[in-house]
This record gives sequence, C-alpha cells and structure tokens, in this order.
Amino acid sequence: MKLCLCLLYTVLQVTVGCIISEPEDEIITRSPGESVLLSCSCTDLQIKPDEIQWSVVTSDETEYRELTGDLNPEEMKRFSGRVQTFSDSSPGNASLLLSNLTEEDHGEYMCEIESGTRTITLIVSYSEHSNTTELFRMHLFIRLALSALFVMVGATAVICSSCRAKKNGQKARGY
Repeated sequence: MKLCLCLLYTVLQVTVGCIISEPEDEIITRSPGESVLLSCSCTDLQIKPDEIQWSVVTSDETEYRELTGDLNPEEMKRFSGRVQTFSDSSPGNASLLLSNLTEEDHGEYMCEIESGTRTITLIVSYSEHSNTTELFRMHLFIRLALSALFVMVGATAVICSSCRAKKNGQKARGY
C-alpha cells in the first residue's frame, strides 16, 4: 500500500510539475539599506520548474519590470549586484534575495511558475521600528557618556581630596 502511494505521488509530481509551496500573498515591510528574501518555491525543491519569472509593478503602478531572464539595460543598472536567486543550487527554490533596498524598490513582486503566481507586496520606508532602534542607541550612548563623565569627576574629586590631605599633613608636621 505504501509503495502504491509513493508511486502515485511520484507520478503526480512528474505530471504536475512544480506546485508553489506558499500560495498565499504576503506583505513585507523593510527599511532602506536592509535586505529581503522574497520566498517562492516548489513543494518539492528537487523539481525544476520549466520557467521561473519574477516581475515587479512599482508603487505608482505604471512600471512593469522583469527581474529574471534577459534584463534590459535600465533594469540591469537599477538592480545590478542587488538581486540573487537560488535555483542553481536548489532547482525548486525560485526565491529572490534583494539587497540594499531603496525606497524605489517598493511595489508588488510576482513570482510566476507554471502552476501559479505568488504576489508579495514590498513596502520600503523608514519604519517606526528603525526610528525606535536609533533612539534606543542614542539614549544608550548618552547614558554611557554621562556615566563616564561621572566616573572622571569622582576620580578627580578623590585625587584632589588625597592631595589636600597630604598637603595638610605636611603643614601640621612643619614641613
């Protein structure tokens, strides 16, 4: 029975091909300068889809850009060195890694494989989280600087007090 099920599963995979493992659409928010993994893969990572197509519709919805295949010079310049795919090392992994994000990267990214399309909305903006992190860092720096200042003032007071005690001790002895 198990052998029959395994054979049936194998036949279905061969005849159906790649089935997108995460068919739900997704919204991802990142800050400029960060990286994002746009996940898109087959349920079986060893099955190579006949075609993988990534495209993006920019935030103003007037621009449609291909991110895989033969890129035109404008797209090559815009995404140069910032786009990485994984299908060479894992045939069924059509995910896209986009590095060093800019606000212009904001838009709807679509992964198209023969069995369907996955849409990921990428929002690239300075988020409240990154502002909070910066405020925390600044607050920490100020606290450390003030602590160091108090330590130096305290050390100076101890040294001055010690010097005065020595000086007063010398006067009392008649030096």
